[in-house]
Amino acid sequence: MANNPDHRTEREDQSNKGEEWTKQGGDMAQWALDEASDRTSHSLDLMGQTTGVMLNSMQEVAREMMTWHQEVVRHMLDTAMQANLARRPLQRSFEGARRVGEILIRMSDDAQRAVDTAERNRAAQDQGRGGEAEGRHRNQRGPRNARAA
Repeated sequence: MANNPDHRTEREDQSNKGEEWTKQGGDMAQWALDEASDRTSHSLDLMGQTTGVMLNSMQEVAREMMTWHQEVVRHMLDTAMQANLARRPLQRSFEGARRVGEILIRMSDDAQRAVDTAERNRAAQDQGRGGEAEGRHRNQRGPRNARAA
């Protein structure tokens, strides 16, 4: 039996089985590595695509925020300019009213001075004419005004 090539020894059978198991284990390990590599590659592809989508979305958000900020600033400037435009005519109206008021005050002062001057001139003329003119003047103004003069 030992010389018979058809007969394998137990040791040879075990050795062959060990080799088969080793080969099967290696095949399984290779399959597991290939599977892990494929999954990792797929995961990296997904991460790359997701990152690209997220970057595009973030750029869109940033653009939208910039547009919104520009609109807010533009609105604030428009409002400020409108307020300034409305303030100018109002300020001019106030300045015009102030100038008219100053003219009216000056006119009133001038009129008062003219009345005062006229009264002084009349009083001077009356003194120059003597008491006769003053009596006549009192009678014309009435008893009330006579005391005030």
